[in-house]
Amino acid sequence: MFQVGDTLDQYRLISEIGAGSYGRVFEVENGVTHQHFALKIVPLAGKAGEREKKALELYRDLDHPNLLKIHHVGANGDFLYYTMDLADGKLADQKLDSAGLLDAAVKLAGALACLHAAKLLHRDIKPDNLLWRRGEPLLGDIGLLTSESGATFTGTPGFLSPRIWQQGLPPDETTDLYAFAKSFYCLLSGNPPRCYPRYQGEVTKEASRLLRMSLLICDGEKTLQSASSVRDFLRGEVRKHAVPRRTVKRCAMRIAAMLLLAALIGTGVYFGIYRPLKMRSPQMSEAERKHVAQELEFRRNVERHRRADDFASMFFPRRLNESTEDSFRRSNARDYYLRMHP
Repeated sequence: MFQVGDTLDQYRLISEIGAGSYGRVFEVENGVTHQHFALKIVPLAGKAGEREKKALELYRDLDHPNLLKIHHVGANGDFLYYTMDLADGKLADQKLDSAGLLDAAVKLAGALACLHAAKLLHRDIKPDNLLWRRGEPLLGDIGLLTSESGATFTGTPGFLSPRIWQQGLPPDETTDLYAFAKSFYCLLSGNPPRCYPRYQGEVTKEASRLLRMSLLICDGEKTLQSASSVRDFLRGEVRKHAVPRRTVKRCAMRIAAMLLLAALIGTGVYFGIYRPLKMRSPQMSEAERKHVAQELEFRRNVERHRRADDFASMFFPRRLNESTEDSFRRSNARDYYLRMHP
């Protein structure tokens, strides 16, 4: 068993920076070049070593600025080891604001698109595996990486897609996207994944885009089906084919109904309140004017809350025997609309 201070080939183990059921990770110094790397040691006995070896074979030729670089692979007795870029820390430790997180999400979505283009699945995206090095985010920990055709169930609770734990289907690109969206929800909100979709932070333009991505991916809307479409959505480059036709039609009908209702209410307010008020204004007392103004404000608030209900129902339609979680999500969407439309 290797310990801090030992030497593994030309690498001196300086400190242990991570450990898990599949191996240990050390910061090391190359005795020849004096460069510092992260070095992972994995026992070859059992399935873990074979899986890690296969992942390295699949991954080494990929080239993307936001993918962790593998530099050297070797074996020593019963152990497989490899060196990679030494990260400065985790993305979560950088305390980025919503704009910084949005920029990191765009770059990491591009890295994930590079993986998927090579027909590879990461299978363990979570905040702990999103790293930071020299001012750039990195998609780290390739220990569970596999080819799409040979993918089996694995991952971290809280970041597993319902496709896996409810439907019993094998992982695919959308399961990586689900974990990606949940990870950025956690980074943005500071909440654990079980609290999704609760959000108490400031709703900036960047935060809104990250939250919308999470809603579209995690709540079953099949509008973002690839990492490249997620990247384009986060950039604000929405493609024409990104939204299914039936979704557009359904939203258009609801918007048309809302506009018609608003027109009817506006007509009623004009003829029932504004016009009489205008005609009587010279004779009205201050108390009457105040009363009419309060009534107008009340009607405006009623209409605002009705629109918030319609907005929430667009994402979370009401169903018979719906769960508490569905009601909670609808309530969060309603509150989000009210904050955005004071």
